[in-house]
Formats: sequence, structure tokens, C-alpha cells
Amino acid sequence: MDEKLVEFSALLRQNGVRVSVAESMDAFRALAVTGLLERSEVRAALRTTMVKRTVDVPVFEELFDLFFSGLGQTITTITRGTAEALEMSEADLQKFLEELERRLKEAGIELSPLAQALLRADAGTLERLLREAAERAGLSDIEHGFQEGRFTHGVATALGVGALGDELARAQAALGEGKPGSGQQLEAYVNRRLQDLTEVIRSLVRGALKGKDVDRVDQQRLQSLSEKSFYYLTEDEIRRMQEAVTKLARRDPARWRALASVKRPRPHPLFRIVPGDVEVWERT
Repeated sequence: MDEKLVEFSALLRQNGVRVSVAESMDAFRALAVTGLLERSEVRAALRTTMVKRTVDVPVFEELFDLFFSGLGQTITTITRGTAEALEMSEADLQKFLEELERRLKEAGIELSPLAQALLRADAGTLERLLREAAERAGLSDIEHGFQEGRFTHGVATALGVGALGDELARAQAALGEGKPGSGQQLEAYVNRRLQDLTEVIRSLVRGALKGKDVDRVDQQRLQSLSEKSFYYLTEDEIRRMQEAVTKLARRDPARWRALASVKRPRPHPLFRIVPGDVEVWERT
């Protein structure tokens, strides 16, 4: 959890939330008191220790959901979907996994950490391996949607997915046919888990991209509001524009100063300024 908290602090800083080393230490101490069992208490503890300004609360909330819910919840949900697809109840799946573990041990088959986590449905270990692979693949450098395929392949390569299929195929062959925990049921389970892993990697990459898009969404929102006549702006839209401008001033001071220095916007070369009030037709 310590490493995840450090990574989350860095993610907040990347998105303009000022989190000092002292505040990160306060967050560690707060979690030592509240524990990690109640999600709402973890959220409240981190928000209290890491967020100083009201304007940063929406960014914190969005990044908290992306970072702490996205991957772990995706792994759990996909694993549950696999059990349903194979027509197994939770108890049936647990029994199947125990039997598979016994058969692997009897056959003297030692699997890699990735294969073990995938077959045992060990969400915690699988998440850790995925995050380590994401770091090796430089996933934090993703900036645009068209890079999704490249980074998905990079994470899969860093994780060792290429060798995983062969490893699991050898394990299946060693277990033999017609024995408990093997045969068609085992083959179906292994194939589903390989598909699950691919989907989890995609989810991880998309989550990283969405985290980077927090700033981009703010800029797009500001752009869409700026293209709308002030005459038709609602109070809520004016408030959103003010929030977007405040975030821009904090996250990109140079760009904000450049825009703020413009006292009078220059018209397009095809147009000329005519003194007088704004005509009705201009308001539309």
C-alpha cells in the first residue's frame, strides 16, 4: 500500500494538486489509524491530508476512483464473469481452484508468479504484477488515445504474456486428460483467464490515459464554453468556466499569463470591427 500511496501522490501532483512530502507522511499516518477496510474512510483520510483547496476536490475524487477502484475492481469483476461463463458458483470456483492447486503440486509443476496469480484468481498479486509491468513499459508517458495499442503491447511484453500461453499449455499437458481439475474444464478455464488478462491490461492502459485526460477534459470544457456566446451562458456554465480558468492558471501559468495579457481579441482577417451595440443576430 505504501508504494501505491506514493504513486497516487505523484499522480495528484501531475494533475495540479499540490501534495508536499509532509502531507504524504500525514496520509500514511492517517491510514495507519483508519485502516484500509472501509473505502469511504480511506477516501476521507486521503482527501483530508492531501487536498488543501476546494478547487482540487473534484480532481482528487476523479483520480481516487480511477486509481484505487479501476484495476482492482476490474480484475474482480472479470474473474466473476469467468465463473459465470463456465457456469460455476463462487463455491464451485473455489473448489475447482483447490483441486487444481492439488493436482499441480502432485505433478511437481512450478508456475511463474504471473501464471500462479492468474490461475489462482489472486487479484492482489495480479494487480501488483500489472503495475510493475506498467512502470517498466513507461505507461505514465501515455498522452493520446492513438497510443493505446502501443502501450497495451508494451505492458503485455513487460508482463511476460508471450511466454505465459506456452507455460500454461505445458502445465495442461502435464496434468493429463480425464483427471479432476483437467481436461475440457481446465482448458476452458485457462483460455478464459488468458482472455481476462488481455482485458485487464487494456483496462489498465485506458485508466492511465483517462488519468492524463483530466487536464485535457478541463481544457476542452473551457474551449467549448468560450465558443458559446456569453449572452446564453447559464450560471452553472459561468461557474464551470471560472473553475476551468482557475485550473489553467494553476497548471499552466505561462499559457494563462499569455491569454490574460490579451486585452482585446483580434478579429479574423476576414472580419472588421464595427463600433456599436451587439446586434440580435450576433447573439446567436
